[in-house]
Amino acid sequence: MVRTQIVTILFCDLVASTERRARLGDDDFDAFTEGFVAALRSAIAEHGGREVKSAGDGLMVVFPSAADAVACAIEMHRTMGPLDLDDPPKLRIGISCGEVAVDDSDYSGMPVVEAARLEGLAQPGQTLANAIVRSLVGTRRALRFRDAGVRTLKGIPEPLATVEVIDEEPEALPSLVPRPKKPRRLQALIIAAALLAVIVAATALVATRRDSDDAKGTVTPTGKQAKKYSPKYTTVECRPRSARLRLTRRAATS
Repeated sequence: MVRTQIVTILFCDLVASTERRARLGDDDFDAFTEGFVAALRSAIAEHGGREVKSAGDGLMVVFPSAADAVACAIEMHRTMGPLDLDDPPKLRIGISCGEVAVDDSDYSGMPVVEAARLEGLAQPGQTLANAIVRSLVGTRRALRFRDAGVRTLKGIPEPLATVEVIDEEPEALPSLVPRPKKPRRLQALIIAAALLAVIVAATALVATRRDSDDAKGTVTPTGKQAKKYSPKYTTVECRPRSARLRLTRRAATS
């Protein structure tokens, strides 16, 4: 009996490789391909995959983990740009997961066919996957997907529900970790400080208005300004000291 196991299959292929070869020439394209394949293999090794087949500008890779396969696909896309800054290369990637037959180092079964067909349907720079892959990944590693519709694949009678892998930088994604709440005591102190600042500001405003009113003049309760009086002075003739003394003595003897 043929041995089977559940694995995740990834197919990747370089977009417009023939056009690139014609533009660069054989020697330069061979040098480019060497760096291209090295970048893919580095991503595969980093995420625990195993290369099964190579077609020069494309690879078939097997992973024991669906999340590893998706993360590897994202890394593969990211490593393409630096290979040619003038004309950044693009990949098409297809991923499927399921039970496959294992024959030495080769794999066969419907997941292999699905991954190959999805790679062919993907747009440049896009990764398409069987919807089962999203179910298996769940919320692991904050990997994200969007529905890509039901696709009819060549040679497969039943339509296949597919998803697209979303590649966004971590800072562009909403945080999945709740922010720590501030202690209630700290919140109370902040509120008290804010109220105190309001009271101080209001007191200063009232004092400023009062000083302004005092400078303009006292206002009566009826709203009319109080009348101002100017002092009047009269001249009084003072008696000599001797006369005052006589008056004092006379008053004392009487």
